[in-house]
Amino acid sequence: MTNQSRVRGIVASRSKLEMTMLNAGIKTQAALAEKIAEIEKISTPPKDTVNRAFRQEKISPSTLARIANVLNVAPEELYLTSEENNSFHTTQSVDQVKRSLSRPFLWVFLIVVILLSAWWLFHYLKSSSEIGSPKNSFSSEPRLGRYGLLIYVNSGSLKPLALPLKKILKDKIDAAIVDKSAGTSNIMSVDLIKKYQSDAVLTLHATQIGSFIGIQVFIYYQGLEKLIWTDSVDAAELEQQKTVIIQDLKPVIYAFFNLNESNEQQQFQFADIQAQENYLNARKLLQDQNSEMNIRRAQSLLDSAISRFPIYARAYAAKCESFVSESWNGNEKLLLEKAMDACLRAMELAPDDLYVNLTLADAFRRSGRIEKAIELYQNLLESWPHNAAVLSGLGVAYLAAFRHQRTAYPEALKKAENYLSQAVKLDPKNWHHQSDLGTVKYFSGNIKGAIVNFEASAELHPNELSYVNVGTLNFCLGDVEKAKSLYQKVVDIAPQSHRGYEFLGTTAYFLGNFEQSAKLRQKAINLLNVEGGTQKMWGNLADSYYLINNKNEARKDYQKALTIIERDELRGNLTTTEKIHRYYYRLMLNKLDNANRQLQYVENRDYHFTDYINMDLENSAYITLAKIEKMLNHKSNARQALAKSVALCPVFASHPTLKDLL
Repeated sequence: MTNQSRVRGIVASRSKLEMTMLNAGIKTQAALAEKIAEIEKISTPPKDTVNRAFRQEKISPSTLARIANVLNVAPEELYLTSEENNSFHTTQSVDQVKRSLSRPFLWVFLIVVILLSAWWLFHYLKSSSEIGSPKNSFSSEPRLGRYGLLIYVNSGSLKPLALPLKKILKDKIDAAIVDKSAGTSNIMSVDLIKKYQSDAVLTLHATQIGSFIGIQVFIYYQGLEKLIWTDSVDAAELEQQKTVIIQDLKPVIYAFFNLNESNEQQQFQFADIQAQENYLNARKLLQDQNSEMNIRRAQSLLDSAISRFPIYARAYAAKCESFVSESWNGNEKLLLEKAMDACLRAMELAPDDLYVNLTLADAFRRSGRIEKAIELYQNLLESWPHNAAVLSGLGVAYLAAFRHQRTAYPEALKKAENYLSQAVKLDPKNWHHQSDLGTVKYFSGNIKGAIVNFEASAELHPNELSYVNVGTLNFCLGDVEKAKSLYQKVVDIAPQSHRGYEFLGTTAYFLGNFEQSAKLRQKAINLLNVEGGTQKMWGNLADSYYLINNKNEARKDYQKALTIIERDELRGNLTTTEKIHRYYYRLMLNKLDNANRQLQYVENRDYHFTDYINMDLENSAYITLAKIEKMLNHKSNARQALAKSVALCPVFASHPTLKDLL
């Protein structure tokens, strides 16, 4: 078999590149490469790549898309046309002749070279041409009765699409499948047509970024190659989603050959390669870790994707996801409103898209509309009963129901563990599923089981959140030094994250170093924005300041914690734990304001110890109950609450302000 070595690619027009670069105000190729590096946030400008484009060498479509993105034009506007190709070769030959006029003895040789080049160029252009837009329409009556389409799988990850695509096209198109294993690696479409004698070649190409696959579909027909469709999917969901992808692709292919039943010319809109890559990179950033830097970078990429393709539904959904993630760092009302705006826009554009619906359900959950979130997840589960993302989302929604609306959902924690266990079984390599299941087991009191899931999460994707979770459970079991080393690891790998400092502050507090705990907790707050931090972070910081007799800072921080709780109540998102903390903060403020007098009466309309002590609460709630009852001189109640806490986490037997109760 002949070894094909010609590389599939496209050629850009130097004159068009120079003109668009001038219009964009970019003076040199080096400046263009630097601009690409700036937009893509890479350290090394791709100068060689840019030079290859200007030398009119073959480059990949995605490479030209990167250049076009900076120049703010469509990649197709930069393609080298047949006329330019002729002119380019002719000009090169004439220039060579001019430079050789001083050497007459080479004239005969150069004339022969020119004639041979012209002969080669003529035959090459007959068989191969630049990638560009194909003719607007083709005859619906192929010369031999039916079109013969070769489906070329250029990426192994897309093999599951080939056979279903062949079957769904069989009514109007005769198709055959070939992939790289058939010795066609790096072969050009024109050569595939010659080798297999098909009318056209449809290439399935994939760009994988993290766990996400960008699907690009090209058709080569009548000497021209065109990108006709793009799509994207999580690699773990490709098998499930293949029917939807193929159903979307079928009318696009039929329209290309004018084979649809309607006589009207159909237009299909899709994201170009650069918009797709921006979207996939943003999804990866959001999946990797919800740090403030990742969120900002993701939002910038998504803005770029939407500017290139204004009806990009999934990009709007990803923006919704980014705002939901960002809302945990503060300024919740504004960010959750932005999230809902982006999600609703995505739903307008693609109401049946799975990712769009999942993101909307998560936005419902985060904004306190748990009932709507669960309803939407349940509807999705009917259509996608074995989808890990749907099962995981439903599990997390039931966990939220356990924490916020336990009375309405008495079986919430059990359901959360059931759905998340199914998600982990279907997609065991997803670190988020492992982490969420670990959280549910923690709330169920299964600390050792939670550690197993958190350690699996950390092994799959080492990051600050995974290490914090493992550290916190080791702390809970009493291994304070191991927890401290894990928190320090978080500081080492993510020095701009608040998490490591926040939990190092907790270990310092338990070891009795209140001044150090105040410094660490303050640093954690400072790393967030002005409105950042949870009520627990501010309340813990206030406790540290109170114990080092910095009453002014303690008063300010207790008030800040109270403000956050009141804000949650305004959104209908108040938990039982927050009700308990609210009463504690009011008592502490009262104590600070009446330092030399007896503790004054504090309104306790939301505080009911006898109800709370019989509930399944999170550990911080029991600790706060113990603090309240000790302040009120109800020692028996305080011991009862502390005993509940110790049953969940033995380390709290050594709580520095409560250990005298035991």
